Amino acid sequence: MSTNRDLTDARNPVASYSNGRRLLTIVHVIETLSVEGGGADRVTFELARAQAERGHKVRILCFNYCNRPQILESPALEVIRLNDPGPIRRFFGLSREFTKALSAAISDCDILHVHGVWRYFQTQCRRVSAENGVPYVYQPHGSFERYRMRHKSLKKKIWLETFERKNVRSAASVIVESERDRRGLRGVFPECRTDILPNSGKISEKRLSSAEFSSRYPGLKAGGYYLFLGRIDFHKGLDILVRAFSRLDPETRPSLAIVGPNHNNTLTSINDMVRQLGLNDVYFFDMTNGDKEKATLLSNSRCFILPSYSENFGLTVLEAMLAETPVIVSRETAWEHLEQKRAGFVIQPTEDDLFAAIQRYEALSSSARIRIVAQAKEIAMEYSWEAIVERADEIYSAAIDQRTRLS
Repeated sequence: MSTNRDLTDARNPVASYSNGRRLLTIVHVIETLSVEGGGADRVTFELARAQAERGHKVRILCFNYCNRPQILESPALEVIRLNDPGPIRRFFGLSREFTKALSAAISDCDILHVHGVWRYFQTQCRRVSAENGVPYVYQPHGSFERYRMRHKSLKKKIWLETFERKNVRSAASVIVESERDRRGLRGVFPECRTDILPNSGKISEKRLSSAEFSSRYPGLKAGGYYLFLGRIDFHKGLDILVRAFSRLDPETRPSLAIVGPNHNNTLTSINDMVRQLGLNDVYFFDMTNGDKEKATLLSNSRCFILPSYSENFGLTVLEAMLAETPVIVSRETAWEHLEQKRAGFVIQPTEDDLFAAIQRYEALSSSARIRIVAQAKEIAMEYSWEAIVERADEIYSAAIDQRTRLS
């Protein structure tokens, strides 16, 4: 590693470089970093790990919730886990431990990357970053999308006007993950500066043995099930999936596997629907916590289905394409272009549209399915972590240079 003097960096008079690239000290702040935390947790972790592998010094500050004990970790990262102060102290931002830890974590950093919304710790990040002269970027992970804003809308409107508008205005950039995500954000903040930073994904080359798979997922047979994989939540369209599945011929249809952690007690209502429809070939499993298990689930499935009412990106779609699994995906995701590129089936999030798409998929010849899978994987390969980290570097550098000019 070579070290050069960077006269434009007022905070850090000596900046590190490697092969002409500026190496940064980056601090990510996210509520949880849990196996069960959903896409934002996994994306934050993988981005941070990829940044560390590129040579950056990376820290992640998060809470260690008792009900989410499995924390994502890597020897390449410094993960600072704080004890959960409890719902009341957390809500009102009364955690002195967090403020103290954040101040220490950013004391020598170049950029603060804040994840998520609707929590007071994000407002604390804004205030502490201003006190320390550290620029920050803000990544809502799709939380301002119109469909999600309708859920608990009064509470969100009050919080938005009290805290979030200032958080967004003060950010050097608000990071979105797709053009669709940007449209949703600008519906709430028309004039904020945005930068697109897509997600990336990876799929393990290792697979469970047939015996291991049968033991872990009883009832599923390779090539004999449709798959939903992800957080079981109200906006994922699982009601659409179950109703469309029930219309398929029970004598010939594959089974249906719904795999993921239960969120907002959505599983209860989906289970009730399954019972009311008299379905005995729908299987529920907890979210896998192993890359090998996820890869096996995807590659063994007949088709991956994501009929969401709202997704800012749709990471599991990318992972399915990397696993060479055909996909049927809602238009309300970042993947609305797949059908135009003949790389998958894109639907409106309705029962009729999903049912028709499954029928079209089942009518395909083997050669047509192979062509669709190959085209999908070619698209997925464009979303490499190397490209994503390089784009993040550009966003961070612009934020740092802007702060330097203003100081």
